[in-house]
This record gives sequence, C-alpha cells and structure tokens, in this order.
Amino acid sequence: MCGICGKLSDNYLCTKCRNELFNEAIFGQENYEDKYFENHYYLFKYNGLIREKILDYKFNEKPYLFRTFINFFEFYEKNYFHFNFYDIIMPVPISKKRWNLRGYNQSKLIAVKLSKILNIKLVNNVLIKSINNQPQSTLNFERKRKKC
Repeated sequence: MCGICGKLSDNYLCTKCRNELFNEAIFGQENYEDKYFENHYYLFKYNGLIREKILDYKFNEKPYLFRTFINFFEFYEKNYFHFNFYDIIMPVPISKKRWNLRGYNQSKLIAVKLSKILNIKLVNNVLIKSINNQPQSTLNFERKRKKC
C-alpha cells in the first residue's frame, strides 16, 4: 500500500505519489562551521506533504511509513554519491518516555535500512537522549534555531 495516498502498491509508494514527491524534492546539503557536525544532506524542505507524513510517522502510530521514505530514497540511486563521504550512520535517539508512548524510534528505523542500502556502518550506542525535550514539531522556526 502507498504510504502517501493509501492505494494498493507493491513498493509502499505508487508511481503517482513518487512523481509528486520528486517534484517536491530538493536534494540539498548544508555546511556548518559552528556545530558539532560539518554538514547534513536532506531530500526535502520540512513543509507540505512531507511535513504531514513525517508527523504521521512520528506521532500517529504509523511506523510503516519508513518504508515509503526508504522506497523514495532507493528509487533515486543517483543521489547515493552524497553518502560517499560518511563513515557511519547514527540515528538520533529518543527519550524513554517517548519510546514508551510511540513504541519505536523513527530515526533508527530509517537509519538501519539506509545502513544496509549504502553499506555504511550503523552506530547506535554513542548518542544518549537524557532530556525529554518538547517535540520540535511544536516549536516555531526561531525557537528551533535557538535550540541548535
């Protein structure tokens, strides 16, 4: 079933929705000098259909949506070169409270699959979530910027 429109699909993403996502995709990278990391790669801006599906994925008990996101990523193999510079994939941890509410770590589901696809080592025991922060989805842009 397509994770976007709900129609039957063997690949968790129908052709119509894949094309719609491709039209929204940016395939961008940002570089940082004042953070704990040098850069990050992203496929989409956090708005519209993607924002809606990410919020569903995280907060509406839809862990299966990771397959839809992964399917989109796998379909565009030409973007794999962005990951040639990375030694590890590290999922962002969630608090125990959030784990108990949700039952899964949305970042880890995606990271495990990406690690296999890209043949990049998954490191899951380095970052520790010690504070149960307010969900980023409830913060405005300025408050999110201050937290970074």
